[in-house]
Amino acid sequence: MANGTEDDLIPIELGRKSRSYLESAGVEPVYREYPAGHTISTECLQEMLKWLNGLSVE
Repeated sequence: MANGTEDDLIPIELGRKSRSYLESAGVEPVYREYPAGHTISTECLQEMLKWLNGLSVE
């Protein structure tokens, strides 16, 4: 999960509440906040690719 701290479409509090909801359901989400609006930064893309590359294929 990723959320921009300056996102005017999906407020940061909604991202945080979504993370908390998943955690309360027993899910351990990967959650990151970026100093950005409603965009995908280069840093975010790099971290997502790193995460995807770490998944195992079964």
